[in-house]
Amino acid sequence: MARIVMFVLNDVRRDARVLREAETLVAAGHAVTVIGRPTDPAAVDEERQDRAGFEIRRVPIPGRFRRRLLAAGGGRTPRAPATSASPAPPSPAATSPAAAAASPAARPGGIPPPSRLVRTGVRAARALTRLPIVGAVIDGLDLLIRWRLGTVAWGEAAAAAAPRADAWHAHDLSAIPAALAARRRHGGRLVFDAHELFLEAGDTATRPGWARAVLRRLERRALREADAVVTVNAGIAAELRRVARPRRLVVVHNAPPVAAGRMAVGRRRTASPLRAAAGLDATTPVALYHGSFAPGRGVEVLAAAIREPGLGAVHAVFLGEGSGRAALEAAATDPVHGHRIHVLAPVDPAEVAAWVAGADVGVMPIAPSTLNHRLSTPNKLFECLAAGTPVVASDFPGIREIVLADDAAPLGVLVDPLDPRAVGQGIRAILELDAAATKELRARCRRAARERWNWERESAGLTALYAELLPTPAERPVAQRVTFALPSTGAFDSRTRRMAHGLAERGHDVLIIARSEPGLPATETIGPRVTIRRVAAGATRPSGPDVRGLARVAGDAARIVRTAARARAQARAARPVDRAADLYHAMGFLALPVAMDLAARAGAPFVYDARDLYAEGNNIARLPGPLRAVFARREASWARRAAAVLTVNDSLADELSRRFGTDRPTVVMNAQVTWAPPEPPPDRVRAALGLPPATPLVLYHGGFMRDRGLPELVAAMRTPGLEAVHLVLMGDGPLGPEITRLAAAPDLEGRVHLLAPVPPAVLLEWVASADVGAMPNQPRTINERLSTPNKLFECLAAGTPVVSSDFPERRRIIVDDPDGPLGAVCDPTDPASIGSAIRSIVRLDAAARADLRARCRRAAATRYDWATQFATLLALYTRVTGKPW
Repeated sequence: MARIVMFVLNDVRRDARVLREAETLVAAGHAVTVIGRPTDPAAVDEERQDRAGFEIRRVPIPGRFRRRLLAAGGGRTPRAPATSASPAPPSPAATSPAAAAASPAARPGGIPPPSRLVRTGVRAARALTRLPIVGAVIDGLDLLIRWRLGTVAWGEAAAAAAPRADAWHAHDLSAIPAALAARRRHGGRLVFDAHELFLEAGDTATRPGWARAVLRRLERRALREADAVVTVNAGIAAELRRVARPRRLVVVHNAPPVAAGRMAVGRRRTASPLRAAAGLDATTPVALYHGSFAPGRGVEVLAAAIREPGLGAVHAVFLGEGSGRAALEAAATDPVHGHRIHVLAPVDPAEVAAWVAGADVGVMPIAPSTLNHRLSTPNKLFECLAAGTPVVASDFPGIREIVLADDAAPLGVLVDPLDPRAVGQGIRAILELDAAATKELRARCRRAARERWNWERESAGLTALYAELLPTPAERPVAQRVTFALPSTGAFDSRTRRMAHGLAERGHDVLIIARSEPGLPATETIGPRVTIRRVAAGATRPSGPDVRGLARVAGDAARIVRTAARARAQARAARPVDRAADLYHAMGFLALPVAMDLAARAGAPFVYDARDLYAEGNNIARLPGPLRAVFARREASWARRAAAVLTVNDSLADELSRRFGTDRPTVVMNAQVTWAPPEPPPDRVRAALGLPPATPLVLYHGGFMRDRGLPELVAAMRTPGLEAVHLVLMGDGPLGPEITRLAAAPDLEGRVHLLAPVPPAVLLEWVASADVGAMPNQPRTINERLSTPNKLFECLAAGTPVVSSDFPERRRIIVDDPDGPLGAVCDPTDPASIGSAIRSIVRLDAAARADLRARCRRAAATRYDWATQFATLLALYTRVTGKPW
């Protein structure tokens, strides 16, 4: 059972989305706490409430001055409190300053009246906001001050009050400060639930661009740092992708559960609470608006629309709350409307569908005044469908996709929301239907809700997301057999070894089928219940000199043939040494023929570990496009045959899903087991090279392959300021001779050293010796640009700061870490840029270096720990085999 804490800057009483998500996650077996704020912003005591299996804690906004500032208000119209279909109540960041000072009745109950000095200051600020330029400055400062003193201050208090958790779920941007603060304290996953485009919504959308730009940087950071982003529709999802590139983005529409629609059936007229509250009989035509009475929601348009010809008998009912309530109440008493306007208080989210079912038509003429409005698919739309109430709605893309999904069977009418005449015509078009057509239309609405637009269907994405983020494998695994297929010797494959040892510790029998190589044993036991069997796969040929034209095409074709032959040879040689397994795991593209052959013979499933984009990596990336396409098509075909696909980071998962045409692969990052260095820590590298203990060291460890940036890294050692720094290249590969030649350049004065690779069991001791871990992969292929290599996480686990290529996934890890940078990024094609990044780390004073190394270890232990990744693997195995692992 995972622990989840949700943060939301409202009182959580009528926020249907927050309540439904909490209930859903509780039903999925998680322990959920929701932290909001008291209804009364002046409250000083924390409130607690138990509801539907989870606890709600309402943490007050800290500080008497802050509470009085909120009570005093300023010069802007406050946004409406939350209803079941409205946005959250005004946060300290987004609520405008004025109405409370202007009207004591507008102040929340219990807030002491502001002093005369405060009221005078508010009036002065309100006057200044009307001045050109000065007004924009004051208006923007007002937003930022309220954000800092209200939103951020509440976030810090909420994080301090929160229990420890495995995941922090921030509902909207106003909850992000709380979630980030909690994660800094305790570690864990971060989920950003964007209910709207916060900076394009309501009052905030009208603030000066320079002030919103300040908050947009926080929004962009939150989108990039979050382990997952959840939002309410595809239009907003696309905009969030434009603003940043979230690691994982899931759309969960705000649809009510099917049960809500069932409860509403039969209560439409004779037992309608809506008609009873409005004093209307069962024969009166009712046009309903429910939600926030906020600017831009079209409440005044509906009030005008019922005066259109043919609607003289129609009553407009407004169910909700907000800044437009006074105007609506005035309209209700105005004879010009014939006393056909009724204003009712909001109801509990669980009761909304039953009330909405009493209307003949649900009206939502949302104005296209903000981008958030134009992309919206409001709660009220789905609530109307669940209740079987046809809609008259704004003709926006997201709404159109739902209401007119089937042109021959619409669920209502789309209109120009700014034109009362068009809205009136839409209402009349529905009310003038005959009884049979009306019955069929209402049935279509209920059917659409029952079959497509319902919480049961939408929430599946949320539960699946948390199952991936916080897998909870069975406590008592059933002992099983698993065979890993490797297209290498397995001597240095740390990912496979971590998986194998973890599985063996849980009682499973692990066999690794690798390729033979002179000097390595055919059979090697590397731990209890873990055995490597190395089989013949044919001899490798060294790469020849670069050639052009037909000679290159011929050479490339020959290499493809040899590669395929080696894979087939390994598959044949593996048959006698395998024992029938319950699951086969192909570690990379060239292992697929082996895993598929053995799985077919054993009648077992196989999974594909796509650790990179094979057709875009190493020598394959140099092939002509048609030849690469052969590999790409074959990989996609084989991947679709796998029971599941996994990969190493979110960017690769998205790209592989697009290329393979499969479900998004499961992400199991190349994280490391939390490492405690021996005491005293051995200085392995300096001891091996005979260097003095104080010698600054930069380490590259891994394959000497093309596109790893090794020539550029050697050249970077000529950067001014690095004259005392030594570079160690630890590994081997086809570029070995070239690197040896470059390292021997006289002007480098023997400061570049080559070492052989070391076994995975002691690797972190060597990495920890270095002052900097370097990985300047070249951006020549998409495979390199999307990569997050093992060495990155090995450096973090060892506490070694990194200098890496400035690629999106790496920047997110290295630069955007919530604790602070874990190193530096650079232009990997420019030796001067690499050298500058290295210099920025080796020049740090002792205290700063110690702090940086501690941050690296902390990130590895809390955000990039192997235990979390391994749990995801176990959950995947369990799903594939149907048995607990």
